[in-house]
This record gives sequence, C-alpha cells and structure tokens, in this order.
Amino acid sequence: MDNQELYKDYGLNIPEVTSNTKRIVVIGGGFGGINLIKKLPKDKFQIVLFDKHNYHTFVPLLYQVATCALEAPSIADATRGMFHKRSDVFFRSIKVLQIDADAQEVKTQLGNLYYDYLVIATGSKPNFFGNRNIEKYAFPLKTLPQAVAIRSRVLQNLEKATFSTSEEEKKRFMSFVIVGGGPTGVEVAGAIAELRRCILPKDYKDLNFKMMKIKIVEGNERLLKSMTEKASDNALKTLKKMGVEIHFHTLVSDFDGKTISYKNNDDREPCGMLIWGAGVSGILIEGLKEESTAHNLYKVDGHCLINGYTNIFAIGDVAWFQDERYEKGLPGVAQTAIQQGAYLAKMLEKITKDTETKTLEEKIFRYGRFQYKDKGSLATIGKNKAVADLPKNIHLSGFPAWFIWVGVHLYALNSLRNRLTTFLSWSLNYFKYENKVRLIITPNIEEGNIREKEFMSTNETGI
Repeated sequence: MDNQELYKDYGLNIPEVTSNTKRIVVIGGGFGGINLIKKLPKDKFQIVLFDKHNYHTFVPLLYQVATCALEAPSIADATRGMFHKRSDVFFRSIKVLQIDADAQEVKTQLGNLYYDYLVIATGSKPNFFGNRNIEKYAFPLKTLPQAVAIRSRVLQNLEKATFSTSEEEKKRFMSFVIVGGGPTGVEVAGAIAELRRCILPKDYKDLNFKMMKIKIVEGNERLLKSMTEKASDNALKTLKKMGVEIHFHTLVSDFDGKTISYKNNDDREPCGMLIWGAGVSGILIEGLKEESTAHNLYKVDGHCLINGYTNIFAIGDVAWFQDERYEKGLPGVAQTAIQQGAYLAKMLEKITKDTETKTLEEKIFRYGRFQYKDKGSLATIGKNKAVADLPKNIHLSGFPAWFIWVGVHLYALNSLRNRLTTFLSWSLNYFKYENKVRLIITPNIEEGNIREKEFMSTNETGI
C-alpha cells in the first residue's frame, strides 16, 4: 500500500503527511500526553491528539474546586490554546473507540486514522471493585465535572438540612464519609473541615455545625500509604485536631444514598454523602492483546512500549512498569506522567534521526531506558497545614511544608492566567477566609438520579 493510501482521511479532516514525516497519534490530553507533545520538536512529526474533553485539567487541585476554594477555570486550560503556535499539532475532541494494531489505525466515532507511532495516555478512572450500589450513589473525584458535582452536592445537602424538621435528618445531611486515606481523601477531609470551622457557620446560621460529621474510612493501617510513616503520623494528628474521624482497617460494603454499611458489621449508619477515593483502574481501549495488560493497566517495558508491540506506547496512570526499585509499579502521580512524556519525546526524536539501524525495535532498544526521578511527595491538609517527603530524606510538616506545596503547585499550573487567578483566590482565602465559590451549578437532583451520573461519569470505553 502506498503512502497516500495509508494516510487517507476517513472523516477526521486530518491532512496527509509528507513522505519523510511520521504521524504520532496521542490518545489522552492529561499530564503525559500534553507534556509529550510540548517536548516533541516542531515540524518534525505530524501530531494528532484525541481527547473527548477540549481542555486539560490540573488534577492535583481538583479537590479545591470540590471544596469551594477555586473556580473550575482556574485549573483548566483549553487544549487548542496550548498549541495554537504549532502547525504540526492537530486536536480532535472525540472519543476513541478501538485500536486496530494490525492496520495501525485508531477507530473513532467519526472515522479511522492511520498512525506510525501510537501513545496511549488515557489516565485512570475510579475503581468501585464491582460494587454497583457504591458506583451508583458515591461521588468520585477524577474529573472537573465530578469536582463541580461534589461541591454542589455538599451545598445541596446543607440547604436540605435547613428545611428539615428532624434532628436525625439534619445529622444525615451533614454527614460526609470519605473512602480512602490517600492524598485525595486527606486533602478533601481537611478542606471540608476548614469549611465547617471558618465559612459555613456564617452562611448557615440556623444550623448547628457540631452535628456535622467528617469521616475518613481507610482499609489499611495508616493514612498516606505512599508517603513515609512520619508524614502519615503528622497528617493523622492534624486531621484529628481538626475534628475529622478516622477509621482504619475498615471497608465499605454498601451505600444506598442514605445509609452506609461496613464489612463484618450488619449495622447501617446515616450518611448524606459518600466521596470515593479508594482506588483507580486504567482507562483501557479495546483492540490490544489480553497479555498486554495487567491490573487493568497496560504492561510496559523500560522504553514505555506496551508488551507485544513495537510502535504502541503507554505513559502515565494507564501504564504498568515494574522493576527492582518499584515492585508495585511507578507512583501514580503527575510527575510520573510528565517524566515519561519528556522521555518518550526525546526517544521518538532520536529513533527518527537514526538512519543506520534497520528495524524500529532495534532503534528503540539502542536508546536508554526510562529512569524515574523521585522529586518527593506533598499533601496539604489545610491553611498552614501540610506534610512533605523531600529528596535526601528530608521530612517537613506544618507551615514549611504548606509553603512548599503552594509554590510547587503555582509553578506547575499550565498558564499565567491559571497562576494569577489561583494565587488571587488563595490570597483572599488565606487572609479573609473567603472561599467565595459556594455555588450550586449542577441540577438539584436526588440521590442516584441517572442524569447526575451521566454528568459525572468516567466509566466509559475510550477517552
């Protein structure tokens, strides 16, 4: 088949490439995909990015949107705007349905597209471990719509509590259970506790906030399992001082939207909202071999190649890479995706320039393996409250850790607009305890309403 036939457009309106140019298709506009494209040299490839959303989300600050500290646009950027100076990048806001590895094609809702190199950077989605009730009624926090939905539901519950004449009903509406004691659970619990202490009593003067319960449920023996025990202990002490209940070795067995139950316990307790942060699984796309996956992720080697393929790569949360340093795989954090994106960009540039080596597989294996550089871990719990594990075995807590957290996140935001709006919001919140973004902008819907789940859903095939 000649070059013109291979690159023929089938409905996506992507131009053909020149005879000396290779096409890189990237599925997913998260940290990995975006950083890969930014690091690729200009005008050396034709780059096509697919994502069903037309924006990139700064995921580490989702919890601040969910807890009224930031507006959604403060942590999101239009994908097209990131690359408007690059004529070699084409973005299509569309869902990818399948990969045909034999034909080297990506199948979408509007047509198929041929690739020379395919990079899967689809990220992860909530894992409810097969529990249908929890999947139906719980609120995950992985996307911007989900963060807005959580914020709206927290406020909706408080509005309902003001109407209730029953003390038991008030307590239920004001009961928030967070499943998972990782960074998401710790940060959400701390942020809601600060709302309870500083903001909400001013808005809801007719509610008794001593009734409001915030609880973290964790299946392991400590919080922040991915961080050091010192960081975990500091986070535990801080949260307890803030009035957050913490239960270890506890697993949720059921939630019906109104009551929650735990394994090995038949009792049910009232619960107005369940926020789910207990686990994730990769967003896989149909078409690749079964042996290329493990733990609902794509198995990759030291060159980010998916097992069994020579031109299909996976990076970020959807990739499973294991070595002697990381027996349980690389950390599922933004830095992993960013570093893999940068590594893969350099490798693709190098192997394209290599005219001496005959096969693609040989070109790839001449290039050095990916080496993850651990730059440390941070988790914030509230104003002047954070924990940090830094290189060279440095551990910080309190204001120093919080100050570093603020600086790192401001620097890492994608645009000047994001940095300025976030800094302004944080400054107002810090000095005046404002948290102005207390808006209910999703429909006032009852528990389990299918329209809400459509708005929040990430459990779709494709990206």
